[in-house]
Amino acid sequence: MKYHTINGWTKEKMKAQIRKYNNGTLAREGFSCAYKNEVGNRCAIGCFIPDAFFEGPINIYDLSVVGLLNRYPFLYTYMPFEENKVLTEFQNIHDKAIQTHEELFKWIDENVIG
Repeated sequence: MKYHTINGWTKEKMKAQIRKYNNGTLAREGFSCAYKNEVGNRCAIGCFIPDAFFEGPINIYDLSVVGLLNRYPFLYTYMPFEENKVLTEFQNIHDKAIQTHEELFKWIDENVIG
């Protein structure tokens, strides 16, 4: 199934955003995945969360993608997809990848329209 992007995102803009905020590896905070870790590396969904969101004393690292967006619904305005199931699928590709960029970019090329 092919997915449409929202909020002005295109395939190339998504890839550029991932390159900007992810160093090609999993974003870990200790043994857990993190939307943004202590050195600034971000997970797939974390790449689309604005910098200002991470500046406050906020603990979001124990939340799933759906839990995060339910708690902070304004974050939908930054996401590349509208449906929770697609955002979760996108994050799962990242979580299971060894070479994060390669796997995410392949998924984007094969599954995203626009």
